[in-house]
Parts: sequence; structure tokens; C-alpha cells
Amino acid sequence: MKRTQTVGAALAIAVLIGMFFIPESIGLSRAGIHTLGVLIAIIITLVTEPLPIGITCMLGVALMVIFGAASTISNALSGYTNHILFFVLVSFGLSEFEDPLFTMGLVKGGFFLWIFMSESKLFLFSDALE
Repeated sequence: MKRTQTVGAALAIAVLIGMFFIPESIGLSRAGIHTLGVLIAIIITLVTEPLPIGITCMLGVALMVIFGAASTISNALSGYTNHILFFVLVSFGLSEFEDPLFTMGLVKGGFFLWIFMSESKLFLFSDALE
């Protein structure tokens, strides 16, 4: 393990321990402090990579439940149900695609933008009906 990875792991653990010593305030509850602590620890581990990225991402969901920031696993995973998240993931996937002509054809043609906008209009329309 490289020195930066060791320092990153130690710093992430220090953030997770340190969040218990931060007092609650009027605008930030104990669950909010734990959420911020887990978020900062996950960002540190994503940057320094002491663990593989996939494990780090799954660890974030588990830590939310362990530290009480989310009451259940389904609450911790509820942020992944947003259609905008999948649009961003597909965009990142297309940016890694090897054939630039295929990628530019889809992006210039507006195929993914059309799908995203049609989904957004559908959600906006369904919200307006309620």
C-alpha cells in the first residue's frame, strides 16, 4: 500500500471517529453530522484509493446505516432511484467509450438528451396532475 493510501485510510477513520465529538446545533442534527462525516470519509477514500472504488461506494451505503444516518438499507439506497443519476452515469459511460464517431453521433443527434427530456417531462407532468 502506498503512503498516500495509508494516510487516506487513517484520515478517513479519523473523520469517522471525530464526527462523534462534534456537538449538535440548531440546524444540524446528529444524523446530519453522521451523514456529513460519512460523506467526507468516502470522498477521502475515493481520492486516495486505499480500497477499490466499488468497495468504497458500497461501504458508503453500509456506513450510513451503521452510524444511524439512515434508518434502513432501503432509505440509504433511496438516493439511487433518481433518473438524473442514471443520466449522469450514462454520460460518464459514453465518455469512456472507445469509438468517438459513435459517441458523437449519439450526442449530436440528441438521442440521450431526448430520452432524458422525455422522462423529465413525464415526471413534471405527473407532478402537475397531483
